[in-house]
Amino acid sequence: MISSPLSSRTLFRILLVEDNPGDADLVREALASASDRVEIAHVDSLAKARARLEAGSVDVVLLDLSLPDATGLQGVERLHQAAPSVPIVVLTGLKDEVLGARAVQAGAQDYLVKGQTDEWLLVRAMRYAIERQQIQMERARLLELEHAARVEAEANRERAAFLARVSQRLAGSLDDAGLDERLGEVAALAVPRFADCCVITRRIGSARRLVAVTHVAPEKAEIVRALYSDAPQGAARSARAPVPGEVVEPLRGDGAGVEAAHDPHHAALIRGLVASSVMTASLESHEGTAGAIAFLYTAESGRFYRAEDRAMMPYLARSASLAVENTRLQAEIRRAVVLREEFVAIASHELRTPLTTLTLQVDSLRGALAEVPEPLRDRLLGKQTKLKKQTARLEQLVSDLLDVAKSSAAQLTLDLESIDVCQLIRQVTERLAELASTAGCTVTLDAAQPIVGLWDSRRLEQLFTNLLSNALKYGKGQGVEITCATTPGVALLSIRDHGIGIAPADVGRIFERFERAVSARQFSGLGLGLHIARSVAAAHGGSISVSSDFGHGATFLVSLPLDPPSSGAVRSGLPS
Repeated sequence: MISSPLSSRTLFRILLVEDNPGDADLVREALASASDRVEIAHVDSLAKARARLEAGSVDVVLLDLSLPDATGLQGVERLHQAAPSVPIVVLTGLKDEVLGARAVQAGAQDYLVKGQTDEWLLVRAMRYAIERQQIQMERARLLELEHAARVEAEANRERAAFLARVSQRLAGSLDDAGLDERLGEVAALAVPRFADCCVITRRIGSARRLVAVTHVAPEKAEIVRALYSDAPQGAARSARAPVPGEVVEPLRGDGAGVEAAHDPHHAALIRGLVASSVMTASLESHEGTAGAIAFLYTAESGRFYRAEDRAMMPYLARSASLAVENTRLQAEIRRAVVLREEFVAIASHELRTPLTTLTLQVDSLRGALAEVPEPLRDRLLGKQTKLKKQTARLEQLVSDLLDVAKSSAAQLTLDLESIDVCQLIRQVTERLAELASTAGCTVTLDAAQPIVGLWDSRRLEQLFTNLLSNALKYGKGQGVEITCATTPGVALLSIRDHGIGIAPADVGRIFERFERAVSARQFSGLGLGLHIARSVAAAHGGSISVSSDFGHGATFLVSLPLDPPSSGAVRSGLPS
């Protein structure tokens, strides 16, 4: 509880503003018995009262509403403006009681009628005036704190939303051009809420390159571009990396504070834009400092960065740095993939020559074995047959590797001709009859009517060989059903097995290169068959989908247009 100043102070200071000496004497007489606790300073005009208030040491003002230089509410308003924290008690004549009440509404704490006050009434009025003023001041202070808290909470919300939008813009895989575009969007997001100008640079080798600049006045962005277009190629080497959230302020027209800039171009930027406050953050990657972000407030706006703004910068720097590092890693991955595809293509070509020679030699062995006497000849013929099968399998693996390299390089060519796909599937089934027998599988084909379309016979044979081989491998000991059907303009071909099936988590990846849904220790292969099958279907303008009940088999559905969209040309194996 607020204590009474008259009881807590050894001396109570009163400023009496009264131009009538008689009325002033009445106030002194009313407070005569309290002379040891009060100090009365008397002035006879509003101008003198304002001067006395500016000097300080006044606890309460007793104000007459009829002064030579102020009448009515003018005195209350002007004194309240001069010293808003000092309470005012209005002294008014009997005829001015209504004016006194209006003075209270205008900011005075109380009013008294001249000649109708005694010591007790006067002291109580001043005491209550001071207490009410203190309560009002405290309430105003609390309201101001509440307003400041709300403003800060809204500012924090805006910072969090800004950082969330930045993270969203910079998410995902980007190339260099895409990263520069997204960084430009970040700069645009920052202006004007968090900066009058945002500048983002990236270090490419030993040079610093400007990638984004946004200014509230677009024509001034040219100042920044001019600064960086004149930058020497080695300028970034000597630059001091900015600390995230580093702030340079305040700056004056004489350039004070520019020495804190982290490189000469940063200093030139500050001078050129007449910055009043600058906040910077470095972009870091595995290879070191990869660039910088600078937020600037100009002298024209008069804004300055605070601790809360500085706290935002490390998060901004982290998001941007992750994007830079992800872009670098993506570029490395793309280079590695290109090198891998080149190696696979070259290795496949190089392996074909010795494999051709080996195949010819294996074939010639069979004729030479005709002259070998029994029973050695039968044993050697069995070995030659196994060698022939393994050579053929090796040739198929090399062919698959070459097809994968071609599909990745968009070079899968089609030799289109009119063929019956049902007859083609019959031929594939007959050719794999021995494999089906070994696997203990019975293959049934439902193809009542021919289905004729414009396709590449060799490629479709490869597609169905891969799908049927898969069904026999993973559906060992169970039946395999092949169904041929059509919808208008499209051939629909399904291969269903009743084997181990495909786990839901693996369905989405089994068509990718070198992907397998089972352990290589249990089932042999490179994980290329389904990828090549999808490549062939896509090259024909078709598709392959799979549905599976895990543990109970899988069904592959091939959809092929009867007349591919663009016939007889080089066709991309996979959509980009």
